[in-house]
Amino acid sequence: ALVNFTGNDPSGWHTYGGYEGPWIENVWIQHFREDLWTHYRQDPAVKLRSLFGPYVPLFIPWLDLMMRSDWKYPPGFVAILKKHLRPDVPYITVSQN
Repeated sequence: ALVNFTGNDPSGWHTYGGYEGPWIENVWIQHFREDLWTHYRQDPAVKLRSLFGPYVPLFIPWLDLMMRSDWKYPPGFVAILKKHLRPDVPYITVSQN
Protein backbone atom coordinates (compact mmCIF):
# COMPACT_ATOMS: atom_id res chain seq x y z
CA ALA A 1 0.00 0.00 0.00
CA LEU A 2 2.87 2.36 0.73
CA VAL A 3 4.88 1.29 -2.30
CA ASN A 4 3.81 4.38 -4.24
CA PHE A 5 5.42 6.56 -1.57
CA THR A 6 8.66 4.71 -0.90
CA GLY A 7 10.66 5.34 -4.05
CA ASN A 8 14.23 6.50 -3.67
CA ASP A 9 14.84 7.55 -7.27
CA PRO A 10 17.46 10.32 -7.47
CA SER A 11 15.20 12.21 -9.87
CA GLY A 12 12.77 12.64 -6.96
CA TRP A 13 15.31 14.09 -4.52
CA HIS A 14 14.65 17.69 -3.64
CA THR A 15 17.14 20.51 -4.11
CA TYR A 16 17.94 23.06 -1.44
CA GLY A 17 20.71 25.61 -1.17
CA GLY A 18 22.24 24.34 -4.39
CA TYR A 19 22.55 20.78 -3.05
CA GLU A 20 20.66 18.12 -4.98
CA GLY A 21 21.11 15.16 -2.63
CA PRO A 22 21.36 12.46 -1.67
CA TRP A 23 19.96 13.53 1.68
CA ILE A 24 20.22 11.57 4.93
CA GLU A 25 16.88 9.81 4.29
CA ASN A 26 18.02 8.78 0.81
CA VAL A 27 21.36 7.47 2.09
CA TRP A 28 19.63 5.44 4.83
CA ILE A 29 17.19 3.93 2.33
CA GLN A 30 19.97 3.20 -0.14
CA HIS A 31 22.19 1.57 2.46
CA PHE A 32 19.66 -0.52 4.38
CA ARG A 33 16.94 -1.34 1.85
CA GLU A 34 18.64 -1.28 -1.50
CA ASP A 35 22.11 -2.54 -0.55
CA LEU A 36 22.00 -4.63 2.65
CA TRP A 37 18.47 -6.04 2.57
CA THR A 38 18.57 -6.77 -1.16
CA HIS A 39 21.75 -8.75 -0.52
CA TYR A 40 20.63 -10.56 2.65
CA ARG A 41 17.08 -11.46 1.65
CA GLN A 42 18.46 -13.95 -0.86
CA ASP A 43 19.40 -16.14 2.09
CA PRO A 44 16.23 -17.68 3.63
CA ALA A 45 18.03 -18.05 6.97
CA VAL A 46 18.45 -14.28 7.31
CA LYS A 47 15.44 -12.53 8.77
CA LEU A 48 14.66 -8.82 8.78
CA ARG A 49 15.32 -8.82 12.55
CA SER A 50 18.91 -9.81 11.77
CA LEU A 51 19.42 -6.24 10.56
CA PHE A 52 16.90 -4.24 12.59
CA GLY A 53 16.31 -6.21 15.78
CA PRO A 54 12.73 -5.83 16.98
CA TYR A 55 12.03 -2.85 14.73
CA VAL A 56 10.23 -2.79 11.40
CA PRO A 57 11.91 -0.27 9.11
CA LEU A 58 9.92 2.35 7.24
CA PHE A 59 11.87 3.25 4.13
CA ILE A 60 10.07 6.47 3.31
CA PRO A 61 11.74 9.61 1.91
CA TRP A 62 9.63 11.84 4.17
CA LEU A 63 10.96 15.24 3.18
CA ASP A 64 11.13 14.46 -0.55
CA LEU A 65 7.43 13.52 -0.39
CA MET A 66 6.55 16.82 1.25
CA MET A 67 8.70 18.93 -1.06
CA ARG A 68 7.04 17.40 -4.13
CA SER A 69 3.59 18.10 -2.69
CA ASP A 70 3.92 21.78 -1.74
CA TRP A 71 5.01 21.05 1.85
CA LYS A 72 2.17 18.63 2.52
CA TYR A 73 2.16 14.87 2.34
CA PRO A 74 0.59 13.57 -0.87
CA PRO A 75 -3.16 12.92 -0.88
CA GLY A 76 -3.95 9.62 0.78
CA PHE A 77 -0.49 9.10 2.29
CA VAL A 78 -1.34 9.73 5.94
CA ALA A 79 -4.56 7.70 5.72
CA ILE A 80 -2.70 4.72 4.25
CA LEU A 81 0.02 5.04 6.88
CA LYS A 82 -2.52 5.12 9.72
CA LYS A 83 -4.40 2.18 8.25
CA HIS A 84 -1.35 -0.08 8.05
CA LEU A 85 0.80 0.87 11.04
CA ARG A 86 0.01 -1.10 14.18
CA PRO A 87 0.31 0.37 17.68
CA ASP A 88 1.91 -2.83 19.03
CA VAL A 89 4.79 -2.85 16.52
CA PRO A 90 8.00 -0.86 17.03
CA TYR A 91 9.06 0.95 13.86
CA ILE A 92 12.28 2.66 12.88
CA THR A 93 12.81 5.32 10.24
CA VAL A 94 15.02 8.29 9.43
CA SER A 95 13.57 11.73 8.85
CA GLN A 96 15.61 14.85 8.33
CA ASN A 97 12.67 17.16 8.87
